[in-house]
Amino acid sequence: LWKYFFTIPYQRESIASDADIAFDVKKCPIQEYFRSQDSIDLCYHAACKHDYKLASKWKAELERATTLANGDDKCDFKFYIYRG
Repeated sequence: LWKYFFTIPYQRESIASDADIAFDVKKCPIQEYFRSQDSIDLCYHAACKHDYKLASKWKAELERATTLANGDDKCDFKFYIYRG
């Protein structure tokens, strides 16, 4: 997973969770770009919402409560793998 996703220049850290995979992203170059262009409202549609599609492709559900694009201090990712 970490070979392809959220590598440098992203900054991420693993977190304790009941999720199968859980981590926070503390620095996101995508949201930084949109913010620098005064277009942060587009960030969700151009990037963030695709994380849910990626989770679906992995046969998982993504739960996220905070995003850098919304002005939070992190994007929290909690992936729950479908069993069955």
